[in-house]
Formats: sequence, structure tokens, C-alpha cells
Amino acid sequence: MHKTDDWLSYMVGAFQGQLAQFPLLILQMIALMGVFALTLMSMRGFNPYKPLNKIWYGIVMGISGYFMTALVAQFIMVPVKPYIRVELLFIVGVLGGWPGGLIAFALTFLARVQFGGANLALISAFEGICYVAAGVLVHRWALRRNLLIIRWQDILLLTVAKSGIGYVVALLMHIFWPDQITIPVLLSVIFSYTVKIPIFMGMLYILLLVIKVDAQQQNYRALQLQQMDAKVQGMFDRTQLFMEISHGLKTPITRLMLRTEMLEDSQQQQSFAEDLDELQNMVGSALDSLRNGEPHENAAVVRLDKMVERLAKRPIYLRAQVETELEVASIWARPRAIERAVGNIIDNGILYGGRVLIMSFLKAGFVHLLVRDFGRGIPEADFDRVFDPHVRLNNGREVNENGTGLGLGISRNIIRSHGGLIFLRNHPEGGLEVEIRLPKAA
Repeated sequence: MHKTDDWLSYMVGAFQGQLAQFPLLILQMIALMGVFALTLMSMRGFNPYKPLNKIWYGIVMGISGYFMTALVAQFIMVPVKPYIRVELLFIVGVLGGWPGGLIAFALTFLARVQFGGANLALISAFEGICYVAAGVLVHRWALRRNLLIIRWQDILLLTVAKSGIGYVVALLMHIFWPDQITIPVLLSVIFSYTVKIPIFMGMLYILLLVIKVDAQQQNYRALQLQQMDAKVQGMFDRTQLFMEISHGLKTPITRLMLRTEMLEDSQQQQSFAEDLDELQNMVGSALDSLRNGEPHENAAVVRLDKMVERLAKRPIYLRAQVETELEVASIWARPRAIERAVGNIIDNGILYGGRVLIMSFLKAGFVHLLVRDFGRGIPEADFDRVFDPHVRLNNGREVNENGTGLGLGISRNIIRSHGGLIFLRNHPEGGLEVEIRLPKAA
């Protein structure tokens, strides 16, 4: 009975000793997350668009573990160092697999030997490798999860897996090295693993939060660059369009000036009227293009679904079949300009397809607007050409011989000026489908 009381007293004392190190573990975790965040920011240019890159995780976490080990060894003067190194190695194994895990293990083991000496280095290496291997076993599971979305059930599952592996590793160390890992040391290790369970959960949560915030910032910067590039391209296309229009106006104006001298002939008057009609069409299209940017029109929040519903009810569409399946979505836009862009595309769909189906949905911060007609479609080789000024395909001339070939170009310029994108594709069941992507209003 006396021995049992001694053992209980020893276990209680050992557990209390581990609890006394809890503040040191918290400080260590904070320092580790700070080093990790700084290293993450400094390495953004290395591989910003692959958050699960294995080598990248090994380097970042290995550097963090190296400095964390140095911090513990130099500034925490207790006989048994309260490391969270193995928790770090487990996480690297989960995120980076064998490549990342071995890189992080090499850096942290180097720090362990450099700052802690060669004493128990073999046991430390065995412990570290076991944790990396355990993380690697969970790696495939992690790849099937979106780790940028923090789920508590995933954190709990990883915590259970890590804790179970820890207890098994502690028992194996006692079996392989009974002289060094005695029963008291084994109990101390088990208590240490138990005390560090909430530390591990907090570290995992903060780590995923840092990765999530960093990835969101990079995506936001990439989106800004994409929008800026689209606006610059839109300005270039608009300038090119004006040059084409100016050049195209010279011919009918010259013909008009020559025929003005011969207005007494009725036939010449008819030719003059035809030239006037041509000039009027081209000038009207040029004015539309000139107004597409609406430099004096203020931007505002526009309910895209309501705007499309209003367009679908215009009088010129009463004899056409226009169907809508719209999700509620708002964009930040110049109202008249964006209405002109979408209206041009709907007009084309009705003119060349007779029937139009308009759908919209939200995805990845963009509003996707799909305008599908039920005509013959166009060859894929002409998808880019139809946006160029005055380009008209053969089937377009058959349907509307008086068109100017400027409508799609005007729509694309307006959409690009709003930081959006436009795509063409032939629908598998027939007809042309135009997809517009515009940034969703915050």
C-alpha cells in the first residue's frame, strides 16, 4: 500500500511538473507561429499559388522548427526542455508528405544536435522519424481536404491521430532504450504528450489560419493584377477600335462628297441616300463605342439579375423567346455601360439564334452570366476574330447584311473596363454560349 501511495504521489508530481511548463509551451507556440508567418511572407514569390507544395512546406516549417529549437535551448533553462518539435514534424508530414517531412526533420534534428548536444540524439531521431511517418500516413487524407477551410472535426481527428501515435512511440522508446527511457521517464513523456494536446490543437488551428489568410491575400493580389491587365487590354482594344472606325469612315465620306455634285439624278440621289445610311450606321456604332466607357457615369452597385430581367422584357424582345434562370447577384459597375454590353450580346443571340436562355450564378468571387442562343454557333477558329472591328462571318451576313460587326467588340471593351472577362463556346446541344465573368460587389 505504501508503494502504491508513492507511485501515486510521483505521478501527481510528474503531472504537475508538466503542467508547470504549460506557459512555456504556449510562448513557444506563439514564437513558432510568428517565425512561420514571417517565413511564409518572405517566401511568397517562391511558390505563391501551390499552398500544398511538399518541398515548400518542408523548408518553411523546417526553418521555423530550427529557430524554435534554438529559442528553447538558449532561453528556457530547465532540465527537460519543453519542446513542441514532434508536433511540428507531425504537421509537416501531414501537409508535405515525405519530401517536406524529411526536410523539416533534417533542419530540426540539426538544431537539436547543435543546441542540445549529442546526448539522447539517437532517441530523439527515432522519435522525430516516427512522427514524420505518422504524418505521412495521414498525408493522402489531407490532400482530399481543403485545408484552407478550417473544420473543427478535422482538427479533432488530427489531434486524436497524433496523440495515439505519441503514446505508441513513447512505449517503443521504453522498449528499445529501457536504460535511458525508464518507467519514470516514460510517465513523464506520457504526461508531456497529454499536456500538449490543447497546445497542438491551438497550433494546428493558428497554422491553418495563417495559411488561409496568406492564400486569400495572394488570391486577392492575383485578382487585382488580372483586373488591371484586363483594363489595360480593354483600353488598348478600344483605341484600336477607334482607329479602325476612323479608317472605315473615310471611304463612305469620300464617296458622299463625290456624289454630292450629281444630286440632280434620281438614281444618284438613291446612291447618296444609301451612303448616308451606311455612314449613319457607322457613326452610330462609333458613338456607342465612344460612350462604352461612360467616363462621366458614376459607378454604383448594380443588381445584375434585375438588370437582365428588365432587358428581357424590352419591347423589341416581345416576339422573341427569352428565358432566364438568374441567381441574385450584385456587381460594382457603370449601369448604362454594363447594360449596353449585356444588351448587345442578347441582341446577337436573338438575331442569330431566335431563342435565348440566360443563366447566372456566383463562383469564386465572380458573377457568371451565361447567354446561350439556339442557332448554328460559330467555328472555334473564329472565336477571337468576331471581337475584332468589322469582322462578320458568312452566316452573320446571311441573317443581317446591314450589320457593322462592332457589337461584340464594344461589349468586350465594356466588360474588360469593369475588370471582367468574356468567353465564347459552342454549346454541346447546339447554339453559341457567351459567358461573362464580373467581380461580385463586396
